[in-house]
Amino acid sequence: MWLTFGNQCTDSYDRTLAYAHKDIGETGFVNRVMVRQGYAWAYPFDDNNDFKKDFQADEDAARAEGLGMWGACD
Repeated sequence: MWLTFGNQCTDSYDRTLAYAHKDIGETGFVNRVMVRQGYAWAYPFDDNNDFKKDFQADEDAARAEGLGMWGACD
């Protein structure tokens, strides 16, 4: 597992902002997998976020499919 960083490495509370990877490609991009499965939402920390459109598309798909937090409560 490894981390990569965007334009900001920390937020206003000095928390580390990073992208987590467990493998090469989309299925190994932990942040995107979490959003796509409905376990996280797309939240850009800055307008220069390299993956802003990808994360939003993943969230939109998870919402449309009712996955994770976007699903019905049992």
